[in-house]
Amino acid sequence: MNKQSLINKVYIKSPFEKEKSIKIFNRTVELLKESIKEDKNIKVKGFGRFTIERRGMKTIIDYNKKAEILLPPKDKISFKPSKKLIKRLNSK
Repeated sequence: MNKQSLINKVYIKSPFEKEKSIKIFNRTVELLKESIKEDKNIKVKGFGRFTIERRGMKTIIDYNKKAEILLPPKDKISFKPSKKLIKRLNSK
């Protein structure tokens, strides 16, 4: 499923016109992005939890140049589904 499919589902299940549904969807995604940046985690009851995990510095080997490369630390977003969501997915 892609962004357009999700917008269409919001449009079909809401009383709003398509333009309004697109704005609602886009604003929701923007709020999620902002919240993750600020709070470092988001918990949506019955759906799951988004968290930011800090990855440390990593050394990789470039076999073409025969050299080690240090990759800087970075943040990674992870998602852990709620138990209710897992149960619902596995009940089908």
